[in-house]
Amino acid sequence: MIRASINSLDLSGSSKEPQRPLVFVQSKTASFQLSAYKLAKEFSKFGTVDIKLQSKSRALVATGNIYCARDLIKFYKNDKRMSVHHYSKWRHSPYSKPALWTGVILSGGLCLWALWSSKKNNT
Repeated sequence: MIRASINSLDLSGSSKEPQRPLVFVQSKTASFQLSAYKLAKEFSKFGTVDIKLQSKSRALVATGNIYCARDLIKFYKNDKRMSVHHYSKWRHSPYSKPALWTGVILSGGLCLWALWSSKKNNT
């Protein structure tokens, strides 16, 4: 309960889901590979963190509170090895960019097809 940041507990069974601030970490250079051990060792001075590696260059870090997340972002703002940001589901998801580009290509293709077919019908 302490690490999940639950402010209150409803014994009737309808408790809120615990909310923990997420931080997104990305390696800036190919030579610096992220590991859970390195990140935990480096981030532990700011507070309680849980780390989930997405790849060798991307990781999600769940912090114990918003102050820990804020301090991490401030401290690593100008770091040369890695970039640290608040996690955004739309911006940092590995599925959002391909889905966005697929939508752009499909809608662009549909618009071009509509223009081509209307021009063909007019002549």
